[in-house]
Amino acid sequence: MKKTLVTICLLVGMLMVQGCVDKETDEENANKRLAQEAGLEKALASYFNSIPTIQWTAFDNNKVYVGFRVNYNSSSLGSIKTIMRDAALLAGGAGYLGIELWAVDATRTSKNWTPENGIEAWLLTQVFQSGRIIQTQ
Repeated sequence: MKKTLVTICLLVGMLMVQGCVDKETDEENANKRLAQEAGLEKALASYFNSIPTIQWTAFDNNKVYVGFRVNYNSSSLGSIKTIMRDAALLAGGAGYLGIELWAVDATRTSKNWTPENGIEAWLLTQVFQSGRIIQTQ
């Protein structure tokens, strides 16, 4: 009976310790994500600020939403692709190996836009990994 009681106490203690470790891990992951987001923003902010057609930018972990003032012609869309590629290369040079860039029509959206909010305003999305485009839509 005493062995059973000791075993149960040990198991409960181990579960309590595991719960604390998991909580610390969640907090560490959140802090790591915030630091990564701030670093990515720092790496790209001056580049984006130097481009007059960019109205706003928003950062969410490894996703970057870029609001462009656009006229819908092929040269404008071509320059957006170039801007996005250059941003991915800058992020790769700063140590960010995977990044998802969204070019968005800034006249139809706000800085709070995400793909999940239902407004069809994105112009282009590109996923880059290690400086190479791995997906374009």
